[in-house]
Amino acid sequence: ETKPAVLHAHFGSSALPASRIAKALGIPLVVTYHGMDITVRAKTEAEAERRRRAFAAADRVIAVSQFIADALRAAGCPDEKITLHYIGVDTQKFTPATTPRSASEVLFVGRLVEKKGVIHLERAMAAVRKVVPDATLTIAGDGPLREGLAREAEALKVPATFLGVQTPEQVQQLMRRAAVLAGPSIADNRGNAEGLPITFLEAQAS
Repeated sequence: ETKPAVLHAHFGSSALPASRIAKALGIPLVVTYHGMDITVRAKTEAEAERRRRAFAAADRVIAVSQFIADALRAAGCPDEKITLHYIGVDTQKFTPATTPRSASEVLFVGRLVEKKGVIHLERAMAAVRKVVPDATLTIAGDGPLREGLAREAEALKVPATFLGVQTPEQVQQLMRRAAVLAGPSIADNRGNAEGLPITFLEAQAS
């Protein structure tokens, strides 16, 4: 028989369903907020009320970055419930390469959606190449904006390689090879923004 001591819900959207389970089991509820679950603006008062009910139901609310902690406070989460706790990565797995890195390869890893800001990276690369003429862009990931981003790179004369979705092992090797990882995150037109992309931490460890 399983007798859990605590229930941990990842993403605020899971908080209310999880709260019913936690209440039935008589155990505390911890909810971790990661990004869009709190940065996207509530469209209706009913949605805002659901967020407040989730805050009330949680015994502890974890924010993965200061940005997310601030968004939680702005949405009405009691300050005394918020814990700022960064997510870690396996530093035994993500380690620097033993061979020399590229001097000019810029790497992006992520979904090709608006909030990832890849269009801004491509435009910045055009300026970068005036200083580093052999700079190239490698894009690992896929999404609805891929075709448009490929056209933009071609128009800007930015050498960009679109690899599509990569396995974790392939991403690890790309991070070891590239000169730098670029993560040009933005808030999209709904307010959807990231808390702290794990790829940033993996790249730092690499």
